[in-house]
Amino acid sequence: MPALGFDKKTTPLSSDKAKSQEKSWAHHNCPPLTQIEYNIYSYNNDDSPRACWQKCGSADHPDSAIVHAESLFSSGQFKKIEVKQRYFDARTKRNIDETWRVFEKTRRTSPSTLILGFAFASAVIAFAITYVMAAA
Repeated sequence: MPALGFDKKTTPLSSDKAKSQEKSWAHHNCPPLTQIEYNIYSYNNDDSPRACWQKCGSADHPDSAIVHAESLFSSGQFKKIEVKQRYFDARTKRNIDETWRVFEKTRRTSPSTLILGFAFASAVIAFAITYVMAAA
């Protein structure tokens, strides 16, 4: 099956135009934009000063990168997992890295803790008002 490219109107080009487009990429020694790599980075869970980012793997398809990142995050060994999309920009002739997805542990305050805190603060305020009124 011949490779088909797309023009600006996103309609399929003929196979001749697609072949000439592939030759133009080969001529400039630049890969086509479709060669996107998804790198998976992890941040260690220790609180030591040597904790740092490490590359855990890479994938060519975003779904497989997400599955791998989710499995690493669910293992509980890392504080943070990032999936970065890496591709070559032919216009600027450089590689671009973009953070695509982040998995991070967050500390959330439960609603019961908030209610308990509000009740305690109300009791302290009520006691203070009673003390001031009794002293006067």
